[in-house]
Amino acid sequence: MRIGGHADDRHAEYETVIASGARTVRESFAADSARVTFTIGAPDFLRLVTGHAAGPMLFMTGKLKIEGDMMFAASTASLFTIPSG
Repeated sequence: MRIGGHADDRHAEYETVIASGARTVRESFAADSARVTFTIGAPDFLRLVTGHAAGPMLFMTGKLKIEGDMMFAASTASLFTIPSG
């Protein structure tokens, strides 16, 4: 995932690997080996992870960009819990 919002168009980059029922997250990643890459601005990322914005709506309005396996991307929301409250 690339989280942007920097004036010089830099992004904070994080890789999440899900394998054998375990999830590993680390800074930076090799985009060429990613199954899917999400790019989103920092304010929209915060809205997404707090449940104040829907991923499909962000995608349709161009605020969330997806590269790679689109079918897999559509299923990734079920892999994470959005906090409620």
